[in-house]
Amino acid sequence: MRQIIHALSIKSSLEAVYEAVAKRDGLAHWWTTDVRGESREGETLSFHFADVFKPQMRVDSLEANRLVRWTCVGGEKDWADNTFRFELARDGEMTQLMFRQEYARELDDKKYGEFNYNWGYYLTSLKSFCETGSGKPFNASGAGAAASPKKVAMRLADEIFSGGSMKAFDEIIADTYVNHNMPVPNLPGTKDGFRQIVAATRDAFTDLHVHVQDMVTEGPFVVFRDHVEAKSHAPFFGVPANGNQLDWTEIHFLRVDDGQIVEHWTNFDQLGILRQLGAIP
Repeated sequence: MRQIIHALSIKSSLEAVYEAVAKRDGLAHWWTTDVRGESREGETLSFHFADVFKPQMRVDSLEANRLVRWTCVGGEKDWADNTFRFELARDGEMTQLMFRQEYARELDDKKYGEFNYNWGYYLTSLKSFCETGSGKPFNASGAGAAASPKKVAMRLADEIFSGGSMKAFDEIIADTYVNHNMPVPNLPGTKDGFRQIVAATRDAFTDLHVHVQDMVTEGPFVVFRDHVEAKSHAPFFGVPANGNQLDWTEIHFLRVDDGQIVEHWTNFDQLGILRQLGAIP
């Protein structure tokens, strides 16, 4: 079967290039801003290019600073069962990247040409991101149009809380963000304070998934109720981990302006979390 092959010389460290192709946040900086799922062996990543192209990639292999390998398991019939390899090697101050897509079935020349062209564009975006810190990913939130409050709220739940994407955090949390009732004492109700909560939660709990159950919008306001499942992995703001599986409920009330969250009110089951961690009887 045919292959698409691209070879790049990237003036960046081997470690940085590997992070860009192996980590969800890295991929969102050069391919598409809407990346869902977890980049772990055996897990599936879903890449959304609006509603027209949504390949789902099973992560088959992650060999640090050497290889990332996927298989397309859904979302795009022309890529069904195709394999994708990012092969890395150090070359002095440069990193050599060999990209290969091997097709599982024959396509016509026009489709091969389109896919080959697109990979050339996005791999150039990868090179730019690794060398300058700025790539040119597909902007899944729309061509300059502000996302609706509902879409912003879903990105908060899916990409930030469940996915831990700091890129999404910077995109939808306004610099003027105010949290009116921070759930952790002694942290400011600012964008930086909220960033610390998100990072600490992602560090403390693994397999964290936020399941949105109800959502209501009215003008710039949106409120949603969710159920969270996670496993205690590391200390959380001084409370030791116990390795238990936890679950709790939350309510978030947001005011959205021009596609960004500017005000935030929260209510969640802190007492239940502390009990499940064994911090209180």
